[in-house]
Amino acid sequence: MGRTSKVSSEIKVKVVQEYLVGLKTMSQITYELDINYSTIQEWVRKYKLFGIKGLLIERINTKYSDEIKTRAINDFRNANGSLRDICIRYNISSHSILRKWIKQNTCDTINSYYSVKGAAAMNKGRKTTYEERMEIVSFCIANADDYKLAADKFNVSYQQVYS
Repeated sequence: MGRTSKVSSEIKVKVVQEYLVGLKTMSQITYELDINYSTIQEWVRKYKLFGIKGLLIERINTKYSDEIKTRAINDFRNANGSLRDICIRYNISSHSILRKWIKQNTCDTINSYYSVKGAAAMNKGRKTTYEERMEIVSFCIANADDYKLAADKFNVSYQQVYS
């Protein structure tokens, strides 16, 4: 399913050109189209950077290399410009894309420090027979009440082993 926009590409181009020539102010445009001021600023930025092509509604996402992503994130972290400046420098179509990369990178960094070692796996239990339950209990007692190990070995939930 393709993207849809409240305003067509033709109207975007017309409005941006009228603004740049001085026929209309941003206030007039926001009132006429009932859109946010920052949206028009973004259109003007894209028009100046990419031309008419920047205002066309893309049907597929632009692919960015890992190198560009890493360099853009590092520039932001090292305060080498604002989100918009970095987007212009690396030809990124929207500052929201860069913001998403930064957030994802931050979460990945935090998760790399967090160890789930020893945490119980959250898997669903399954029905067990009486004989299986006896075997699980025997295994658990023999392994110093290691419920997690028993749950993993017999493919049942931690709660089933514990109770």
